[in-house]
Amino acid sequence: MTCLAINRGISLFHKSPASLDISGGESQVYETNPWKWTETGSQAIQDIEPELRRARFLEDLAEAAREAKSDGWAGPNSKHVDVAALDMALRFIELLPPEIPAPEPSVSPTGEIILGWERGPFRMFSIALKGDDKLAFAAFNRGQRISGAFEFHMDALPGEVVHQLVSWLSS
Repeated sequence: MTCLAINRGISLFHKSPASLDISGGESQVYETNPWKWTETGSQAIQDIEPELRRARFLEDLAEAAREAKSDGWAGPNSKHVDVAALDMALRFIELLPPEIPAPEPSVSPTGEIILGWERGPFRMFSIALKGDDKLAFAAFNRGQRISGAFEFHMDALPGEVVHQLVSWLSS
């Protein structure tokens, strides 16, 4: 049996950061049994996986945003989470191909949203969403480093970023 907690105020279908409840509201827990959804339960799990991935990402993003909702959250010079960067993160997860695992979101002390993937101490990939239609990525893979910065106009992920992420995931 799978248990899914969805914070009230988070919708799987909204595109606005306003749909993220960063006030610390209560969560509603839904008990789900994928085998009851259809006669072919394994198909039901495959069909719901992208929505579960998105729900987990939204919960983690909302938690990170709650922690960084005011200046000084990570020290005297830290800035609150940038709402435009939140919007970019929501759009990013919508555009992310379903075969790519969802990243771990966090907030930097400068208010940027950081999306990270980690596969051990020597394999990391992160994307910084700055809220100004720009994103930067950095990858570390067993001693090899690569980075870049690109425009992100919210209609498509920069091809080079997707290419580098897929290459990193498959190495």
